[in-house]
Amino acid sequence: MAQRKKQVRITDFNDLKLLKEVVAQNPFKDKKTWETIAEILSTAEFVIDGRRVRERTDLLVEKFKQKENVSVKSSGVVEDYDEKQMLLQEITELLEEEIRVQEENREQSNTKEIKMKTMAERISLPLKREMLILMF
Repeated sequence: MAQRKKQVRITDFNDLKLLKEVVAQNPFKDKKTWETIAEILSTAEFVIDGRRVRERTDLLVEKFKQKENVSVKSSGVVEDYDEKQMLLQEITELLEEEIRVQEENREQSNTKEIKMKTMAERISLPLKREMLILMF
């Protein structure tokens, strides 16, 4: 039977180290970078894998967004940030930028696909006409 991984408590100190590495490495561009971050953060007492790094980052970002939405709705003004919140804001911007780039790439590939189909239709249309002429 596989031995279960030891449960690790993540402290604010660990969160700050994690967030700094996420900002420095930007794992949203290359998913393999999560493992690199995990290796950097892991010590003898604190062992973490890439999946947990990603999930913890996602959790922190989600909590940050929820708190920010509540703050803006209640006061109408964005509040001052501490270091952790500033890092989370930067990570949120990195994530949104990567999503925007992926959407642009998707749109470009769709546009290329449509152009290719149009060109194929233009090429095949005269051939179809010639075939019809030859048949008669």
